[in-house]
Amino acid sequence: MNQSRNRTNKKVGTIIQIIFQLIAFVVLIILLFQNYLTYTKEFSMETLQCQIKYNGTQVCLLGGEVMINEKIIPSECEDIHLCNTILAAFPITIIAIVLIGISIITIILQQTNLPLNEKTLSLVSLVLVMISSIPLVVIAFILINSNVNWWVILTQFVSAFLILLSNIFPKIGQRQKEEQSSEIINQELLKAVEIKQYTMQ
Repeated sequence: MNQSRNRTNKKVGTIIQIIFQLIAFVVLIILLFQNYLTYTKEFSMETLQCQIKYNGTQVCLLGGEVMINEKIIPSECEDIHLCNTILAAFPITIIAIVLIGISIITIILQQTNLPLNEKTLSLVSLVLVMISSIPLVVIAFILINSNVNWWVILTQFVSAFLILLSNIFPKIGQRQKEEQSSEIINQELLKAVEIKQYTMQ
């Protein structure tokens, strides 16, 4: 009965873990299509409506027509540090999406009957989670003091939090289950000792 309950709890923990990582996966994909900044720019005596996309591309429109569509160049930016961070964020986010995808696969593999080492897969998942979430947090902290879209920063923080939570939550549940199992074993041992002492008397 305890084994059946443990299997059920483990499945619930795995489902929650996958859900958190899937949400982070989708949120990061949406983030790729967001804008960092919206501003105006003078160009050939005209005022252009410009945006800096998440992929580091500057797109400027005049009356709905694209006048400028090019990658930002750090040396031409007022804040070189900010531009470098924006350019770095896109490939880091792509890598995070790929790593989350691999992490989800390793979590699913842990539930199969394949002859795989569950502890190794769990460790791989943890490493992937840390590698994908920490750079996002660093980027968000760098951008927090700039005038970029607050939604981008919030999304980066939320994604990193979900990724970390997806791995922490099941570990807490697993530790509680191990403590419960250990307590049950100790109680059974005590009962066995008491029965043995009683029969010896």
